[in-house]
Amino acid sequence: MRDPQNVRDRQRETNWLTYPTHGRFMFRNIGPIHHAEMELGDLTIIAGHNNTGKTYLAYSIYGFLKSWNQSPHLYTDIAYNQDLSTSQPRPTSQEQLLTIDRLLATTSVEGHARESMSDEQWNRDRRTISNEFSRHFSKDILPDIFSVSPEVFKNSSVTIDLFDTSISEIRSLQVLPSGSRMYFSIRDHSITLQSEGRKQPIDTISSYQYMRDYYIKTLFPEFQHETTVFSSERFSISLFYRELDFTRNHLISLIQRIRHRNSRKGYSDRILSDLIHTGTSQYARPIRDNIDYTRSIPDALRKQSDVYGEKLHSEIEQIVKGSFVSEKGDLRFKSTSDRKQKFDLPLHMASSSARGMSDLYFFLRHVARYHQLLIIDEPESHLDTVNQVLLARLLSHFVRSGIRVLITTHSDYLLKEVNNLIMLNSEFKDKEEIMQDLEYSKHDMLDPRGIRGYIAEDRSLTQCKIDEYGVDWPVFDSTIDKINRTSNELSYRIRGQTID
Repeated sequence: MRDPQNVRDRQRETNWLTYPTHGRFMFRNIGPIHHAEMELGDLTIIAGHNNTGKTYLAYSIYGFLKSWNQSPHLYTDIAYNQDLSTSQPRPTSQEQLLTIDRLLATTSVEGHARESMSDEQWNRDRRTISNEFSRHFSKDILPDIFSVSPEVFKNSSVTIDLFDTSISEIRSLQVLPSGSRMYFSIRDHSITLQSEGRKQPIDTISSYQYMRDYYIKTLFPEFQHETTVFSSERFSISLFYRELDFTRNHLISLIQRIRHRNSRKGYSDRILSDLIHTGTSQYARPIRDNIDYTRSIPDALRKQSDVYGEKLHSEIEQIVKGSFVSEKGDLRFKSTSDRKQKFDLPLHMASSSARGMSDLYFFLRHVARYHQLLIIDEPESHLDTVNQVLLARLLSHFVRSGIRVLITTHSDYLLKEVNNLIMLNSEFKDKEEIMQDLEYSKHDMLDPRGIRGYIAEDRSLTQCKIDEYGVDWPVFDSTIDKINRTSNELSYRIRGQTID
């Protein structure tokens, strides 16, 4: 892999790696999980046995971050502390107001306003918004993430305890919906709003909303990066997404015919809308979004990802011994040129390992952006042990190239290779020679400060200890020890020997 020198230089300058950029997520009554807490690192791993809640946690984090980024007008409602389910304002004390509210009140009369701002005030505004959003997400959005009745999650919550940050200095000129322009700055622990010419006050509700939304976005730079999920159902999506498209198009055609008939009387737009919704939203949102991602791949081929030059997608070609292309809207899997038995197959006819890696291939080649969070549910599924080891190395390359990753797994091979990569980060005698002898490169190293490891067990999460020797993963050790003891016992018995 080509040395991503420019990426590594930027990382040293910004120091964004090795430190979590979100707060601590807290979960209550989410599937099998009774109570759990976790924070994200550059590489976050949730390990555990089947049915311990790993996917529930991954989906909840995805839903939280995705909903935050896709709800710009929600910010304004939160700033007003409104009950979002009824759109009725709730009483708001002066202490609950955001800094921007006081500035806007003054600017609406005088055309400009300025107020000192401390780090404490900055973080208080952050907590006000995050607490309200967490409340709304848990009550109104969480059931839709899993496509279930609100009754299922009536006693559930997903909240975030933010890390305190320092004030971010900002200077910008914003064009308001009314057409007027507003100067906005945060500098030297003061915040300034100024209408163009200082004489034009804010006089429209849309302009108020726009400036509140803009201010609130500046409070949370850690939430401005895209989040992508690859669900465990990705192996099947290539098989049925075309059928889903056919069903959806058939429904739309049927509805259009009904609308043009005299017999349409008795049908309402709401009923017709519900018909479409019933036929297309029976899956959890991460699965729906994964389906939409697969649909959008042909349109993404004209773009290059931020990490395209690092050729990470070529490492997937080595794993699956082939490459992926889109021809006339159809995804295909082709053998590499050096393969004796060449093939060219529609993706739905390829092996499950190839289907499972196709989304990741197109992501690395055309979609990935720096600082993006990628969530993969059981990335090792359908991969043999050799490729599980290669996958661990690929994940380390993600981190070094500027992509953050959260995975769920029960692969002992992947976990042990992660520990090897962490140990490679240490300095020791004859390191270069030993790495070469063991077939590692300098790109494979993982900084333990950027790793977070958790075990899902006993309806909760246990945070793993991490040092220069790797992550302590006791979850599978007992099973491996037991099967080794059994094997030794049986082999000695067959030979007619006795174990002390």
